[in-house]
Amino acid sequence: MNYIRNILSVLLLPFLLGFATIQDSNRTQHVDLTPYVDTTRVLENPHKGWYQHYIDDKLGRYHGSVEELYNFPGMRVLFIRLSWSHFEPLEDQYDWCYIDYVANTFVPEGYRIGVAVTCKETREVFGTPRWVMEAGAKGEFVGESDRKIWEPDFGDPVFLEKLNDFHKDFAERYGDKDWLEFVQIASYGTWGEGHNWPYSKKNWPNETLKKHVQMYLDHYPGDLDICVNDDMYFTSPDSQEFKEYIEKLMKERKLFWTDHSILVNGYIQKYPDTWCLRSPELFRDSWKKRPTQIEFEHYHAVKRHNNWPDPGLPMVKKAIREAHATWIGFHGDAATWQRDNPELACELANQCGYWYILEAAELPKVAEAGKSFECNLKWKNNGIALAYHPYELIMKISGDGGEILLKQDARNQNWMPGVTVEESYDFKLPPDLENGKYEMKIKLCDEQDTGWDIDLALNENLKDAEGFFSLAEVIIQ
Repeated sequence: MNYIRNILSVLLLPFLLGFATIQDSNRTQHVDLTPYVDTTRVLENPHKGWYQHYIDDKLGRYHGSVEELYNFPGMRVLFIRLSWSHFEPLEDQYDWCYIDYVANTFVPEGYRIGVAVTCKETREVFGTPRWVMEAGAKGEFVGESDRKIWEPDFGDPVFLEKLNDFHKDFAERYGDKDWLEFVQIASYGTWGEGHNWPYSKKNWPNETLKKHVQMYLDHYPGDLDICVNDDMYFTSPDSQEFKEYIEKLMKERKLFWTDHSILVNGYIQKYPDTWCLRSPELFRDSWKKRPTQIEFEHYHAVKRHNNWPDPGLPMVKKAIREAHATWIGFHGDAATWQRDNPELACELANQCGYWYILEAAELPKVAEAGKSFECNLKWKNNGIALAYHPYELIMKISGDGGEILLKQDARNQNWMPGVTVEESYDFKLPPDLENGKYEMKIKLCDEQDTGWDIDLALNENLKDAEGFFSLAEVIIQ
């Protein structure tokens, strides 16, 4: 398929650029790319998109083959949410097989991984390892008589000491892995979601919540994205004080808000005006500095309550826009979800986060070796959020005298959603570049983190095998 695409690119390029390029002076040419914008093609770009709960609550849940997941458009992150007891069944004796299996299987296929380690589950008596209770940590058995679970005192010193030791060792093993996309602060509350529903429904003071947040800040690298569940805010005895505490930390660390309750049946009934977002105020300003994340209810439960496709589907679309979501996740079988919602999967994959279109370029018709030339590009962010990582603009100039690559900071972090911006870049040609005719191509690349190219919403016929989009020809003299 790539071979055919490349042949078509060579055949069609002169035709495409012949209509798009307007020579308005002896030394400048304008290239109009709007006729070649393609918003139907799903772009597989880093730091955004779908994620699936690959391992969720219990070991046998969801999963999916490499082929099934790879065919899900825009999904390049797999999420592991398991309790602490799975990773440290005995004190200082770790079992890392769950994460290592996913990493060894999927990272070579181009995936990254998100992780949440919980301390309280509803399907396990001991989400916190039993040995922690036996070491003297306070807590209580809660729940129905035939389904008791142990809920720790989340502020107990013994509990916090043992948990701190675990996260220290976890972060030393995985914190600097280039495939670790984000971690969730999941040590507090049921399923790590920052609440204690069902059963006890206790709310711990802000002092305790801050100790859990600080634990992650102490051990995980400063350049790693760490998400905070909105329920920690909502159930806090002083929610405004907790919100201000987190937002102050956001200025220094890569914290961001997440909401895990989209399409929960009770939320559909209770929060229809904000599309299931219970605390939209968390997202209204924070998205301008940090990514945001929303997550859907278990897909089978949504269908069981007759909430899909109506009213669930329109609520999902509006919730994503309301929260300016960069990440969207779901509990469920990926193949089933995609089979039921093929068009929606593609639509949301592109809309979430950033989504770049190159609308026009102003380039030199003639350039001189050893001197600088100006390149003006008109960009549009067609997504609903920013890109929170800096990307490189790379220009490839190839022709009679060989090939060179010129690089600039793309300055993309300020490209607001729905806005077209013009950026001017100065490139300097090497003095030994031979005279002749050359082709100018560009691409964006995430060189500082993933190494991935940033695909653009343009016709693939303009793109070569290395991911560069053709713009125009230039004469070097």
